[in-house]
Amino acid sequence: MKRRICMSVLWSVVSAHPLLAVDQPAVGKQFLLKLKATDPTKATLTVLSKDPTITLGAGNGSTDDPTIAGASLRIASNEFIQTYTLPATNWKYAGKAGKNKGYVYTDKSLAAGPVSSLQVTAGKQIKIAGKGAQLGLGLLFQPSPVDVILQLGSSSQRYCMSFGGKTKYKANTQYNATNAQAPAACPADGEPSISCAEFSPAVQPDPHTCTTAPARYCQNSSGSTQTACPSGMTCEDVINLTASTCMDPSEMGSYGVGYRIVTFTTQSVVDPTQTRILDTVIWYPTSDAGQNDPTYQGILNAAVDQTGEPYPLIMYSHGMCSYPPDATFLLTALVSRGFVVAAPPHNDQASDPGCQTSGTGFVNITQERPNDIMAALNGVLGANQSDASFLKGAIDGTRVGMLGASLGGWTCYPTVAADARFKAVLPMVPVMLGTYGFDTPAFTIPSLTIYGEQDQVLGPTLVAAIPTMFATCHSPKYLLELVNAGHYLAGGDCQLGPCASLLTGDEAHNVVRRWAVPFFMAQLAGDQSYAPFLVPPVPSAFTAPNLEAVVYTAKP
Repeated sequence: MKRRICMSVLWSVVSAHPLLAVDQPAVGKQFLLKLKATDPTKATLTVLSKDPTITLGAGNGSTDDPTIAGASLRIASNEFIQTYTLPATNWKYAGKAGKNKGYVYTDKSLAAGPVSSLQVTAGKQIKIAGKGAQLGLGLLFQPSPVDVILQLGSSSQRYCMSFGGKTKYKANTQYNATNAQAPAACPADGEPSISCAEFSPAVQPDPHTCTTAPARYCQNSSGSTQTACPSGMTCEDVINLTASTCMDPSEMGSYGVGYRIVTFTTQSVVDPTQTRILDTVIWYPTSDAGQNDPTYQGILNAAVDQTGEPYPLIMYSHGMCSYPPDATFLLTALVSRGFVVAAPPHNDQASDPGCQTSGTGFVNITQERPNDIMAALNGVLGANQSDASFLKGAIDGTRVGMLGASLGGWTCYPTVAADARFKAVLPMVPVMLGTYGFDTPAFTIPSLTIYGEQDQVLGPTLVAAIPTMFATCHSPKYLLELVNAGHYLAGGDCQLGPCASLLTGDEAHNVVRRWAVPFFMAQLAGDQSYAPFLVPPVPSAFTAPNLEAVVYTAKP
């Protein structure tokens, strides 16, 4: 009997003298959200806390009193964040004023929002009911955790629950969480938000999304990968530049770039009595510091960074009357992401006798080019096995790709058809010599073809032949057309055509890197974190304002 009297006296004291406003983590009895996909007005929400520790803060008549200053309710998870205003006019006391039994909120007509009723009962419970389209809560993926934060009055009196333990979930239909323990603390008031990138491959028409939310809500769920992006990255950047990954492949990666020039030789295809000298440029990852060569955009004779070995290898074929470092904007970007790139000269540079764009000389150089690439590949892989080579053990010979520009783009077709060591290929602005009867086999390995609609070098006939050729290639295959760019997208700047209305060289090169780097990372290096970049649809703009950047076709 004495024990009962003591408890009765203690509760009388608490009721007569409410506690000061503090955060009150509460036990969550149930969070039930029901949706009808075909009718958002049928959505219903029920939240219940049964917790004897619930108090009314400073109580009736104080800054914690919602009948004076109203309240707000926040429902937040990795799938949704909604805050509902609960105006003071809809609140009343449970019992007589000053008794501090509780508060009751009623809005049957939903005039103020989707919350139809809410009760806070001291020492007992919090009960919330809501309904209708104004709830704005979706269940495309399972939300976890779901936080419920109720703030009363104009002070910092908050009640919070966190649901995520025992749950039942049905996509777009129902989420039911029960018997949640009280969280250790309520979320920080005013916690900063970040851009949360979300990639959901099964969601169409657009699997790339982004929301602004505190970082702790940015969590993976079944069928959805969410990534908390660095501070300062906007959701527009997340969609346009990173395909909801928070990675910008148009920027350099974590490796430095070293290079060396190594001489290989091969017998001429046209004249077997002659030897072709292939002074091959090899770019590779390095951690060395040193002087960056402006032509090759790397540090000469730097040591290979062994931390990421063995690296995938990409063979590069340069354009007609050009030379190996004509596309360093892309080659060095690939190296910075963990590739070795080797580029032999085809001895048809502008200063070479082989620089012939027509006649027998041109036919001869097309016959030499595939053999140049395969001979250099043999040399590089041989060096990879040699104890005397700086490349010893640096390359994974099972992951070899090919990249080419202009006539080097065409060179990709017969080369990869003749050599099974190639596992992925990317021709840029390829000269489609098949139009004139040259052997141009369709790709049977993963491919990405990049070209410019305004290519004044190729002209309309050869430009039109590129998507025609793409249609004959095997999947997976990807086709990228830069609507407002020309031949220079593979290196250099605009020289022909209405340049003032086209992308600059830098703008075009950014777009090329945005697709080329993820293609090789996913298809050759095997890093599937880059796969979202290859999934359509694509953002509306990647470069200068008011310039439609790309038309993209994917056949996975």
